[in-house]
Order: sequence, then C-alpha cells, then structure tokens
Amino acid sequence: MTALATVAALVVVAFVVNVINDWEPVFASYTIAVTNAIFPMIAKAMTYSESHPSHGSLQTSLYFKIAVFRWVTTGMSIRLNLME
Repeated sequence: MTALATVAALVVVAFVVNVINDWEPVFASYTIAVTNAIFPMIAKAMTYSESHPSHGSLQTSLYFKIAVFRWVTTGMSIRLNLME
C-alpha cells in the first residue's frame, strides 16, 4: 500500500512540476527542492507503519522510496516536459 502511495506522490509532484515549469521554470526548481526536502519525512511515516522482519529491511524500504522519489522528481519530471 505504501508503494502505491509513493507512486501516487510521484505522479502528483511530476504533474505539478510540469505545470509550474510551463508557467515559470525557476519556480519549478523551487518546487522540486521543497518536495525533495519534505518527502523523506512522509516516507519515514509510511515506512514505520509497515511491518518489517528486521531493521535492515525497514531501512532498505525507506532508502528505496526516497531515492526513487528524488530521482524521478529531479531528473525525469523536467526531462518529460522537455520532450513535449
């Protein structure tokens, strides 16, 4: 369920960044920076609500969520807008 929530957050943020980038590219970069700073707190709350067999598993899940979110929002959302 939390993986689905992470994907939903990615879709929403990518859409918002693309809309803002069409309006003012500088604000799109601010939006990316803010969401990259806020999402780890959200990811921690989601990850700690999951059941994990070990602390290592919990940390791996948290790292994966944050890394994928940051990679997509930082690299792919702007790249997708340039391809339009």
